[in-house]
Amino acid sequence: MADIRQGGGCAWGLRAWFKHYGLSFNDFIQNGGIDSTTILSTGDALAIRIVELAKQASVHKG
Repeated sequence: MADIRQGGGCAWGLRAWFKHYGLSFNDFIQNGGIDSTTILSTGDALAIRIVELAKQASVHKG
């Protein structure tokens, strides 16, 4: 969720986003995330930005 907030997203918007793309928000919460390939395949600009930020943060963490 921190990556989503850093990218400009919010919890309410996230629920709507999952519904819009036919993805399970509950699976996302229960599994601690979703595969970046699935997110990128939506073509959603904000989602792509969030994936890029998450990848950058992962690199910086080591």
